[in-house]
Amino acid sequence: MSAVLHWLEQLPEPALYAVQFLALFLEGTGLPGIFVEPFFLATGVLVGRGRMPFLGAWLAAAAGNFAGNLAGYALGRASLEPLLRRVGPRLGLTPERLEEARGWFQRYGAWTVFIGRWFGPIRTPAILFAGDARVPLPRYALASAAAALSWTAVYQLAFTWLGRTAVDLWQRRAGWLAAALLGAAALAWAAWQLRRRRRRRGRRGAGGAGGGGARAAAGGAGGAAAGGVTGGAGGAAARLRRWRRPARKTLAALVVGGVSLAAPASFLLFHAEAGGRAPVPPDQLPVPNAATRLLVIAPHPDDETLGAGGLIQRTLAAGGQVHVVVVTAGDSFSRATILWTGHLKPGPADYRALGVERLHESQRATAILGLRPDQLTELGFPDKGLERLWYDYWGAPEPYLSPFSRASSVPYRLADRGLPYDADSLAAALRSVIETFDPTVVIAPYPLDGHPDHRAAYDFTMYALAAAQRSSTSVYTYLVHHGDWPAGWGVEPFTPLVPPRDLRHVGHWVHVALSRGEIERKLDAIEAYISQMRVMGGWLRTFARSDELFQPAPQAVLAPHEAVPAMRSRDELARDVASGGEALPVLPPPLKTRLDPGSALRAVRVERVGPELVAAVETLAPPNPLTDYRLRFWAFSHGAARGYVITLDRGAADVRPLAAGGPAWPAGQAVRVTLRTDGFLVEIPWEALTGTTDLLMECESGVGRIVLDRTGWALFRVTR
Repeated sequence: MSAVLHWLEQLPEPALYAVQFLALFLEGTGLPGIFVEPFFLATGVLVGRGRMPFLGAWLAAAAGNFAGNLAGYALGRASLEPLLRRVGPRLGLTPERLEEARGWFQRYGAWTVFIGRWFGPIRTPAILFAGDARVPLPRYALASAAAALSWTAVYQLAFTWLGRTAVDLWQRRAGWLAAALLGAAALAWAAWQLRRRRRRRGRRGAGGAGGGGARAAAGGAGGAAAGGVTGGAGGAAARLRRWRRPARKTLAALVVGGVSLAAPASFLLFHAEAGGRAPVPPDQLPVPNAATRLLVIAPHPDDETLGAGGLIQRTLAAGGQVHVVVVTAGDSFSRATILWTGHLKPGPADYRALGVERLHESQRATAILGLRPDQLTELGFPDKGLERLWYDYWGAPEPYLSPFSRASSVPYRLADRGLPYDADSLAAALRSVIETFDPTVVIAPYPLDGHPDHRAAYDFTMYALAAAQRSSTSVYTYLVHHGDWPAGWGVEPFTPLVPPRDLRHVGHWVHVALSRGEIERKLDAIEAYISQMRVMGGWLRTFARSDELFQPAPQAVLAPHEAVPAMRSRDELARDVASGGEALPVLPPPLKTRLDPGSALRAVRVERVGPELVAAVETLAPPNPLTDYRLRFWAFSHGAARGYVITLDRGAADVRPLAAGGPAWPAGQAVRVTLRTDGFLVEIPWEALTGTTDLLMECESGVGRIVLDRTGWALFRVTR
């Protein structure tokens, strides 16, 4: 299932319609063994994400199914009779029975075709026998069209609602489902074998009893006389036996059909329960006023409108100041590039052309929201490359080379054109904006957003705030990418935007209620992104709701606490830090079911205890000895930053600088690691961090360069 979804996601929208048409065409011919449920599931997820409209997916499926029905009719008309002459007697289909079936289909063939589209067991014979029986084509076509429009609509709607829930269920429980299917197949095979043996025994018994036929013939005269009396009852019994087998088959078809409909229905109920709406957060974002200076950080052109389009309008209306920073040009979106340029294999020039267009779209959208050109800064850094910059390009000898635009520096006609693609340049650009604009409120992406560019934009923002010595500035974050959230598609302006159900208890959510005018203007700004509307317009419109959601960024104060008594155990220290330390943002355990429990992070908390900085790392199970656990942090001292990564491996610690050529870890300041049954305890000498005023920290688990789990970064202000 996931393979089908991944393959479909790489296709442009016209190709999606072609795939949907072809899959339903093959199914509509009546050929056995054609399963379209995976395609319905995959297209349902794409519809939910806004990749293709529901109406288009449904009509493509219905048209393909109807065309397949006509092809199956022609196949049955031309080829079924010769085939049945050859194999029919082996299946018990005598010429007399075939004639009865043809007569029945000539009477009720259209209804059988319509019902057969809903029930798998009679789908193939209904289509092929209708052609063989010469059911009038107009009647057959009308029944096929009505069936195709109705059943594909129900299935597409059901699997659209089912969406990501079913995909996740399959990915998480694929082994169990496969085992259940194999077990059911084994039971069916055993039952069939048992039934065959019983039939053979019955035939042998009937053959042995046949020897008495000659003896029974002697009483023929008497039997004939008696037959006149019992003939009426015998005829009724014969008629009853004649109808018994069709009745059993009809009942079996109804049962199987009911089960086939009950499965999607039960999935719908499961999806409604699992993806049901969380409540609207009761708390609101502080109301902006004339003194508000709002800085909005957008990883891509359109994120500023999706996440804070209403708040921008509200701040401007209150007389406050607003500045928007768009970090990338959004120039690495393959599907949008294909549709925008018309080239199935886009090259670097095509990606750059999309980047130019998206930058222009950002200018038009922010103007609709009420911003002047000087209130927008576009940096032009590499789309789909921000997280690589954040982790691998501090002090790098060579800049990052985008695999899409093939640029290693900003290629667009912007103020920072020619700025190299490295972490230091991006951090310096953001710091410059912060120092120049001096914001009172910063709106940045959510630290646990599903898109790596969004997470990295948040990371760079927090770094720049600490470097500019603005760590006390209020920071709120907005979510854009999280599974199939927001639920639904199209415009639902009077439906509130609520947190994802699995994140509603993670952090403290607040909201801003929008007026009708603010909603309409935000929708107009969203639709200004023409290149994106072509690809995922339905999903983008779902952000034009009656409110906007935010969450305070993880910021806290690290104050020194008393030293641990010498007699105190490490377990006691770990429990104290885990219960009272400052937390790093972590995704909840239900979202980590595909991870090894020993590599999944349950919680990470830090605290200053005496002369040490102590971090308690908790995992869902005892730490996996094959997994590396890394604790990264940047220590700021009056704007200057030193970054280190502590790799924890089987109770040992290896400390290295984050930036190439950065200062080495002070000699003699050993990091102490205690391996526990539920994680690690890490004790860092505070003397090695002397002079630190701010601390930016995260933790991750992985194998080599493969990351298994990771917290968000948290910024801590240090007090003496």
